[in-house]
Amino acid sequence: HGVSVVRIQLEDNMWKLADTDPLNRRYTGATVMDLSGPVAHTALTVTRFSPDGSQARGTLNNCGNGYTPWGTYLTCEENWPGYFVNAGTRTEEQDRIGVDDKSTRYLWETLAGNSEERLDEFTRFNVA
Repeated sequence: HGVSVVRIQLEDNMWKLADTDPLNRRYTGATVMDLSGPVAHTALTVTRFSPDGSQARGTLNNCGNGYTPWGTYLTCEENWPGYFVNAGTRTEEQDRIGVDDKSTRYLWETLAGNSEERLDEFTRFNVA
């Protein structure tokens, strides 16, 4: 789960990893990211983890990706509703997008309250 961002370079007609590039990094489901732009600090981004809506965590299911017209490369999440469950009453929107009411595929929500949980890391998967 997650995605890596790495720099590659053409060397002797072969593409190679520029493994010392300081911008190389790995993003996981626990990576903290600062939000910016018009949605940052709004009710749409307020969570228990970020009460002021300034941060989000992680990326999980990066199956959709490709090049942009500007020569950059994007990765996007798909099938993300399967990571969440609402053990209470699902909203119309949750029902429409496929949030389950029993459990998730990986059962991460069952670890909520575990002694190893940090910053609601697993609690967030039950959106009840």
